Amino acid sequence: MSKLFILSRLSPSVMCESWKTAVVLVLLALLGATPSRANEKVYLHIDQDAYFLGETMWFAAYVNDTRSNQPSQLSKVLYVELLEPEGSVLKTVVCKIEDGKASGSIVLEPSMLSGLFELRAYTRYMCNWEENY
Repeated sequence: MSKLFILSRLSPSVMCESWKTAVVLVLLALLGATPSRANEKVYLHIDQDAYFLGETMWFAAYVNDTRSNQPSQLSKVLYVELLEPEGSVLKTVVCKIEDGKASGSIVLEPSMLSGLFELRAYTRYMCNWEENY
């Protein structure tokens, strides 16, 4: 009852915009789209827990649909980045995704400084959403 009371005090233009938004959200839900969440998630497996400079880091990636947890058919390219401890991108590897799977390697140059690095993997489709996957 309080919702009806609040709506009755809104101007007609505000009510019209609210209804438009509600209709769009309902249509997206019926089509299976979720506007607040990416539809892909990347699982990244590396061959070791720690590496020495000069070694090669091998990885396998699995790109899954977030709703069905099945291999995703949306993206065909995976980006894997090695980030320095300060957060800047040190290396980027581009991999082809086939049937939701990709693999590749990153050579850890002897000239690099040692430290705690971050590994990040994503598709361009995942970049369209606010949530950080």
